[in-house]
Amino acid sequence: MATPAGTTEDGYLTQFGTHHMGHALVTKLLLPTLLATVEQPGADVRILNLTSEGHNLAPSGGIIFDKVKLDAWSTWARYGQSKTFRSTVYPILVRNCRLEGLPIELANILYTKELVARYPTITSVAIHSGVIKTDLCEPNRGSNARLRCGMSIFGPWIFASLQEGAKIQIWAATTRREDLQNGAYYKPIASLSKGSLDAQNDKLAKTLSNWTEEELEKKGY
Repeated sequence: MATPAGTTEDGYLTQFGTHHMGHALVTKLLLPTLLATVEQPGADVRILNLTSEGHNLAPSGGIIFDKVKLDAWSTWARYGQSKTFRSTVYPILVRNCRLEGLPIELANILYTKELVARYPTITSVAIHSGVIKTDLCEPNRGSNARLRCGMSIFGPWIFASLQEGAKIQIWAATTRREDLQNGAYYKPIASLSKGSLDAQNDKLAKTLSNWTEEELEKKGY
């Protein structure tokens, strides 16, 4: 999480490739089965996309399309950007840029919204598990003294257990379908949230999804 700048073998920013493109590919590969299943009597088909409040860390406007400019931002800004895409996350330099820079957490939210627009018979929601005590922050603890100190002091009051983190995922997967708002973003537990302004941007969601489809098609999917 919030790793140093880098790229995947396919040329995507590491966090964006991991948090968005990989998930988008799995979803696309499963869609034929999901769409066939939803036609069955009494079927209840759901797609749960994990995002986080980190989408609020994304640049103003939701996207920095220029990879070079995005690399100049902090690791946390890039992380927030990716989270916005799948659910929708800095403040400048968004013209004439490339889509790879979209915040991953933001991407998670936005992608969820567009799934509903394209496949309304499938229930798709984005969920934030909370601030959970895992090893995700370990690389940053070693390189960031302020973060290491802050986590040591405030961690016991901030972090929830793995069991707590799983609760919203279990809820979203098992609650009555009528309890879920299709395309929505939920925080622990079962708390409906609008997310950031960028996360509510339907045009950005469509732009992201169209771009993602084109990228996957280029790779033969």
